[in-house]
Amino acid sequence: LFSFLIALYSLTLPNQFKSNAVLVGVDSPSSGAPNLSQFQGLAEMAGVSLPGASSSKTDLTLLTLRSRDFFKQFYADEKFLINLFAIDSYDKNSQKIILDTNIYKDGEWLNPTGDNAKPTFDTTYNKFFGEHFKLDYDSFSGTVYMSVEHQSPLIAQKWLQDVIKKINTYSKEKDVLEAKKSLEFLSIKLVETNINDLQKGISNLMLQQIQKVNLSEMSDEYALKIVD
Repeated sequence: LFSFLIALYSLTLPNQFKSNAVLVGVDSPSSGAPNLSQFQGLAEMAGVSLPGASSSKTDLTLLTLRSRDFFKQFYADEKFLINLFAIDSYDKNSQKIILDTNIYKDGEWLNPTGDNAKPTFDTTYNKFFGEHFKLDYDSFSGTVYMSVEHQSPLIAQKWLQDVIKKINTYSKEKDVLEAKKSLEFLSIKLVETNINDLQKGISNLMLQQIQKVNLSEMSDEYALKIVD
């Protein structure tokens, strides 16, 4: 899906390739929304972020992308670990990777020094973000520059696609879950109050959460959208 949008080229280092993507954040539209600042306290109790918050959705998305909780799904992928730690070389003619059998062989992680041959979570996290993944964010233009390096151009491209797809899915699922919890809380508060202005404020907060759920169903590019 993303292959025609991601530039791929050889680095000056031998046998290294980089896959690049240029993206923009997809912030929730707030035009036409009523001023709900007077209900800030209630919104915070319900877990609702009001328009005009200091941190944008894109800021939160990029922080989440580097979070350990988000990275757990990569660490759980054995093939990802093999391609990160156990590659000896890449055959350009056959477009296949050659494993280092001193590290991984016949479905087993090898470690001559003892147990725990499989790379730890922290080692994996640090290696990927320290050696293979790079992200730059131009906050003025809202542009995100993302790249992945690997000995195999196919893996570099796949990992970049996976990061983009997974962060969009992760952000969407998290926001929808939080919106539904907020709606449950606000529904209870709406029944409990007889004050007309407060009822209107709660209804508007609920409408904001309903819109969030509806928007999540409109596109797979929920948090970050590829532009180049």
